[in-house]
Amino acid sequence: METVANINQNISDSLNLKELFSSKSPPKNISGITGAFGHIIIAEFLRSYPKTLVVMATYKDVHTVAYNLSQMQTSPHRTIPKIDYQVSLDSYKNRKALNDISNLLSIAKTEQTSFLTSIETLQQPNINIDNEIEPLELEIDHDYDFDFLREEFLKRGFIEEEFVTLPGEFSVRGGIIDFFSHKFGNPIRLDFFGDTIEDIKTFDPETQRSSESLRKISLTDIHFEDENDLQLKYLLDEFDKDYNVLLVHDNELVQHSEKYYEKINRSNILYYENIQEKLEKFQCTHAHPYKLDNQADNYFQSFVIPKKKGSLSNYLSKYLDKGLELQLSFTSKFEKNILQKELAKNNINTDSINFINRSLSNSFYCPTAKVAFISDLELFNKKTKISNKGKYSDKPLEEFLELNEGDYVVHSNHGIGINRGIQSLQLMGRFEDFLCIEFAEKVKVYVPLMNVGLIQKYIGGNESKPALSKLGSKAWINKKKKAKKEVEDIAHQLLSIQAKRKKSERNPYPIDEIEYNKFCEEFPFEETPDQSKAIESILADMASNSFMDRIICGDVGFGKTEIAMRASYIASLASTQVAILAPTTILVEQHYKSFGERFKNAPVIIERVSRFTNTKDLKRIKERLSQGSIDILIGTHKLLSKDFRFNNLGLLIIDEEQRFGVKQKEKLKSYRSEIDLLTLSATPIPRTLHMSLIGIKDISILATPPTNRLPIDSKVCKYDEQIIKNAIKRELERNGQVYFVHNRIAGLPGKRAEIQELVPESKISTCHGQLPEDLIEETMGNFVNGKINVLISTTIIESGLDIPNANTIIIDYANMYGLSQLHQMRGRIGRSDRQGYALMMIHEGKKTTRKAEKRLKAIEEHTDLGAGFNLSVADMEIRGVGNLLGSDQHGSVASVGYEMYCQLLEECIKELQKDNDEWVIEVELKLNIPSYLPEDFIYDTSEKLKLYRRLHRCRTHLELEDFKFELEDRFGELPEEVENLIKLIKIKLLCQILKIESIETKKDLLKINLSNYQDLELAQILRKLPNVEGLSTVKLLSVSYDDEPSTQFVIDFLNMFIERIKELKENYVET
Repeated sequence: METVANINQNISDSLNLKELFSSKSPPKNISGITGAFGHIIIAEFLRSYPKTLVVMATYKDVHTVAYNLSQMQTSPHRTIPKIDYQVSLDSYKNRKALNDISNLLSIAKTEQTSFLTSIETLQQPNINIDNEIEPLELEIDHDYDFDFLREEFLKRGFIEEEFVTLPGEFSVRGGIIDFFSHKFGNPIRLDFFGDTIEDIKTFDPETQRSSESLRKISLTDIHFEDENDLQLKYLLDEFDKDYNVLLVHDNELVQHSEKYYEKINRSNILYYENIQEKLEKFQCTHAHPYKLDNQADNYFQSFVIPKKKGSLSNYLSKYLDKGLELQLSFTSKFEKNILQKELAKNNINTDSINFINRSLSNSFYCPTAKVAFISDLELFNKKTKISNKGKYSDKPLEEFLELNEGDYVVHSNHGIGINRGIQSLQLMGRFEDFLCIEFAEKVKVYVPLMNVGLIQKYIGGNESKPALSKLGSKAWINKKKKAKKEVEDIAHQLLSIQAKRKKSERNPYPIDEIEYNKFCEEFPFEETPDQSKAIESILADMASNSFMDRIICGDVGFGKTEIAMRASYIASLASTQVAILAPTTILVEQHYKSFGERFKNAPVIIERVSRFTNTKDLKRIKERLSQGSIDILIGTHKLLSKDFRFNNLGLLIIDEEQRFGVKQKEKLKSYRSEIDLLTLSATPIPRTLHMSLIGIKDISILATPPTNRLPIDSKVCKYDEQIIKNAIKRELERNGQVYFVHNRIAGLPGKRAEIQELVPESKISTCHGQLPEDLIEETMGNFVNGKINVLISTTIIESGLDIPNANTIIIDYANMYGLSQLHQMRGRIGRSDRQGYALMMIHEGKKTTRKAEKRLKAIEEHTDLGAGFNLSVADMEIRGVGNLLGSDQHGSVASVGYEMYCQLLEECIKELQKDNDEWVIEVELKLNIPSYLPEDFIYDTSEKLKLYRRLHRCRTHLELEDFKFELEDRFGELPEEVENLIKLIKIKLLCQILKIESIETKKDLLKINLSNYQDLELAQILRKLPNVEGLSTVKLLSVSYDDEPSTQFVIDFLNMFIERIKELKENYVET
């Protein structure tokens, strides 16, 4: 099998490129440099002249060349970033870019490496590397003074934080220093023994866990306060004259440089003529797309191959008939199998065909080399795929449920209170950490943090503050009883549906693999792992003889619609009808358009019904539907009326079920055991709810974003009309659309007038929640259809439509919003392969709190894809629990809190299933042992509380050992109190296995209380144990000692004691 590198070599040999590029000085001109073919010539140029600066018109061109060169596995090359002069030089993005440029220029002086960049970068002034602070070398086994290092980090612009999560931060904790340089992909951890560095490791900013070990590291970050204080130079001034410069497409370079000059409008941006002057010291080669007049040499002819139309055999025969050797690209074994089957099916001679497991940006053929390269993009009609290496993490969701001082919390036994923070109190001669909870009438309860599992964050979904519970009152008990009765009804309903589904049977859907695979290959993007998993689950559901009832949960744009299309395709080809229900007319129209485009090559008839459908069309649709002439019908809740008679309805797809009314939901319930049901939801399902539904509901979660998405370019800046004007004009120039968020309804007309004056060509409309519903729908419809290109609105757009053409959002007074809201609003854009831009504006003179600054810093720097899904949890707890289950219990969730509601649901389901083995009980340990997280080990109280909660969540000894390793890794050697704490949690885990409710030591007596769920056989086992007294029931067990044991002895003995019970129980069961 050939490789792209082989093709590169073959073409190079045919065109005599090595001979052309063999002289010391490169040729002045080369022509025919177009597309991927031209990049093969560039690759050979870089092999021959490794010290070359390649200049292109745009960064899109730079990335395309970089991609093709990587596929060819050529000589080393690096990409030089550009500075964004529309925002502050001290912004995160610019600091990183300036540091990257500084690094790359250092490399240029020491290594034989080529560089790729755009003309804009040559026009911009860059930091002179001579202005950098002297590098700080950090090496294992070397001594460093802590105060000196702290000063060094501050001098280099780092900010001291409790924990390092973002570039530009450092922290000092005991014998550990963490820092996150702009020049490294991950932060660095220095582990000291005294003043000596014992270890240097990288670590994950999300988990705080260290990974790769390093011997030494050089800190070269630069810092600046004001651009005027800097001595700025230009990129070409920094390169030595022995560098060659390859200028790709002169005309485009001139045009783009002129546009950039006008766009930035700064005195220090160079004209193209200035760049030409600076280029005089270099050997320059001009790469032209076409043959120059009277040019005989250095012209390389090629032709671009268009996308495939018609059959594969006709498509390929056109080039085989020319006597060309065909190179067919594929990126998966699946694609290769399709190609081979199609070739065999059409009796195509494969002697002149090679398969290549690599891709280039486009197809071409070269008459001189007699070779045609056909990319998988053309073969399978795919769009260019941009790899997304970002990762998804559910950490933000966990953080949302963490306990912070001042939060409302729920105590399982006492009710709703306020978290007043951690306090260390001396009890019976030893210190212990307690969580102080304040209830009604300012009554405080101190909860040992060993029992932190009794405490949950209160989330009720209401903006109003909940009433605090009164200790001693029966109100809390009654609220729990009411909520429990409600979840019992839900649990019975769920189990009843499950039982009906098991009893009801249908014939499995026949799946034509060849036709289905063709349909799948027309999907223009690469499936995410979550999408693939969800699709496999649906295929399994439809291939079984049981009715499907599955929820697909993921943020808008994460691929739910494609999954629904795959299911619809299978159902339609099996001659069963599909109904797709959407909550609004706009969504119906959007689905109709996207389904029509996706099914254009399939023998499927699609119709839609909405308030835009006229009476004549409505009558026709109803008739054809009853006759079976319509395969897929998309509509609002009207489809649920008796007027619509399906001939053979097999699959019902519901988009955003939580947005339908109570009557519609009741109607939907009746379908659940009669047809296949697929529900699409953009509501994140938290782990707590997901776990409670395992085995009851089939849920597929899409947590990873599509591979064609680009992280949104996010900036925080002062309110500036020029910046706003530039941002809107930039978007409109590429025929895009803009959101402008201003959350004061009274201020919307003024903002509209302001923007209309700034950008007269813009088509503006306003929208807010107090408008009539039909007017909101009309306005949003006009935005979807492109009649409006700037929408000025309140936060009503938080949960809006999927509008791929809207890729700029400007958020006014950004410091007034929570992090979740900012992520939600930013999530409105960047839903295509276009770059999205988010501008968060703050106003001078308006006070910004430290917390608001942290939020804005996080939103600016955490642009990883999927973050919007993680943090859009402001109201998901109500919709997630309530409406997804088909019942509206907003009041009960608000009365007991979201986590408590989920816990009650989980307990109820397990009770009904008689699943006592999976029951996790709360264990109370009253042991006279110092076991806590000392202040000198972990100072930050919020972090301490997070760790206590995580420790409490450990469910296996393996998880506990992993947690212990993490503590040592992050905070250093564990004090005795922390070692004791880990051991007690191990005891707790063993107690949970044996259903032991509590263990208590009192001088020479050990008391063990057993749970009501304990099996009767254990009584027989326990009576065989030595020193056991007073065992009249299975509930109480007492063990006596001769002397009061030491704390360590008690821990070790309890471990052995509980292990012995396990062993005896196993033996007892065996006999």
